[in-house]
Amino acid sequence: FINAEQSYKNAIQNNPNYTDAHNNLGILLYEQNRLIEAENSYQNALKIEQNNAETYNNQGLLLAKKKCFSEAELSYKNAFSHSQSPHTITNFAFLLLSLGRYTEGWPAYESRYHPEKKDRNIFPPKTNTPQWQGEYLNNKKILIYPEQGLGDEIQFIRYLPLIKKLNPKQIVLVCKKPLQSLFEPLKYIDKIISSDKLKEEEFQSLDYWVFLMSLPLHFKTTIDTIPAKLPYITANQALKNRWKKHLPTNNLCVGLVWKGSHHHKNDTNRSLPSLSTLQPLLNIEGVSFISLQTNTEEFKNHSIQTVTHLGDKLNDFSDTAAIISQLDLVISVDTANAHLAGALNIPCWVLLPFYNTDWRWLNNRQDSPWYPKVMRLFRQAEDNDWKGVVKEVSIALQHKVQSIKTF
Repeated sequence: FINAEQSYKNAIQNNPNYTDAHNNLGILLYEQNRLIEAENSYQNALKIEQNNAETYNNQGLLLAKKKCFSEAELSYKNAFSHSQSPHTITNFAFLLLSLGRYTEGWPAYESRYHPEKKDRNIFPPKTNTPQWQGEYLNNKKILIYPEQGLGDEIQFIRYLPLIKKLNPKQIVLVCKKPLQSLFEPLKYIDKIISSDKLKEEEFQSLDYWVFLMSLPLHFKTTIDTIPAKLPYITANQALKNRWKKHLPTNNLCVGLVWKGSHHHKNDTNRSLPSLSTLQPLLNIEGVSFISLQTNTEEFKNHSIQTVTHLGDKLNDFSDTAAIISQLDLVISVDTANAHLAGALNIPCWVLLPFYNTDWRWLNNRQDSPWYPKVMRLFRQAEDNDWKGVVKEVSIALQHKVQSIKTF
């Protein structure tokens, strides 16, 4: 960062009217959360080139990050007056969805897989089968195609019963391998294929395919019409019996997840530095903790008596579901296990970052309309303030323990 920053500043010194240097310096500062300096860089770029759609887009991202939502919307609209870039449309969609403006947000969100979108990581399947646009499915075969993360698939699988009501001949679901055994018992799926086993010939007998996360658009989902009947996933009874012997019975039993996938673009903000960040929780009497964290070395170095580590013993999400379904509570950062707990109708407290909070958690809410009555959101009050979040969670957990004792 230091060398790149100096290079941009040298370029600006040599040519104060070099728009790209101002813009790129702003991007660099934005990524370091140096937002005041970044905003100044974007403003300098716009003074030189008032019609620069890319700078308006970057300014919109920055203002959204600062939670200046009206100003961010204006920046995006300024960008649109000069260019209808799919990249900017997607960023605007995230803003709309985070504000709960779903009627506007879902159509804009379709830009996420536009062929001309910068840094696109979502691709349609290679097939001539038409993409479903919401048509009635009487006696038609449709394939539901996955995208993005495991948590996204868990959250949006709830839409398949609505597909079933359109009277299709067959619903074929493609999912990532760790989710296959979790989804296989769902009665509204006629055929399930692991994404690593999907072949082009699977499409030959189909009438339509659709992205899983396009279903809210086609069902015209608003905040008030989210299909939120819980649970919509159940755990395998045999697996529940197998895992039961590993779970303590004499205390409040709480699952813990403190890190998400390091491949996630916002993982630096959303994951905790380590389990030690949650130490104030671990000191609370009357609670037994179950670590659902996978791929961690922390338990090899020292023993934490109040935590039973099961994460590295899990085969897939069917095992995770079998454990979570027997817990009193899950405390998790924003990752797939939080969605799984919600889908199972198990109470879940989600720890959320200050910057770039995912759109699905909306803004300034302590609950989620996607998981009513079971999800509670704990938000950072400022950047990197996990200490404040953990303190708030500790107080809530102590109250929960005390209420059980009183009862």
